[in-house]
Amino acid sequence: MTTLTSWRRLNTAFWLLIVLVLAGVGLALWAAAAGSARVRRGDQLSEPKNSIKYDVVFISDTVRGLLLDPKNLAEKRRKSEAEADLDSQLKTIQSEFTDYPELMRSVSNLSDFTSHTLGDFHRQVLDQAETDSASAVMLYVKGYPDIRDKRSKLFTDLTFEIERVRNAEVKRGEWFALVGLAPLVLLLLAIPIVGR
Repeated sequence: MTTLTSWRRLNTAFWLLIVLVLAGVGLALWAAAAGSARVRRGDQLSEPKNSIKYDVVFISDTVRGLLLDPKNLAEKRRKSEAEADLDSQLKTIQSEFTDYPELMRSVSNLSDFTSHTLGDFHRQVLDQAETDSASAVMLYVKGYPDIRDKRSKLFTDLTFEIERVRNAEVKRGEWFALVGLAPLVLLLLAIPIVGR
């Protein structure tokens, strides 16, 4: 039977401590990276939210321009580009945040509004503008307040849901950060035990 010398016992304890430190640091780094990724993911919603609002308002603005000049190709092109960008932003949110059903509902409501209610209203006004500009302006003036109110409610709902998601992502990020500290605490508790 061989007995371990005190040097070999210290050497084993030393290497065990090194392994524990590396494991603790690795877990802390992983948790910090995962936490900051969650925070960034939540922050990613701010840009599409602002872009969506801009696109919807810009589309309405181009329709007003087309009421004045129904044959303006530049306005028609800008309207088409804004509609394509709006569709892209809505699809991006729908594909990346599927784990938030209330956000999906809000985005779906806004998508339905822009493609059906708002789109139909704009088509009706622009079709009327081709034949009778004055009637198209009256139609727009009559129908726009209701459209604007619905749009405002949908924007408010979308903003609320995006903030909820951002807060949830920040909380998850904080949770990951706390999980990352747990191995370091265990390591600090293990050092005296291993050192004995």
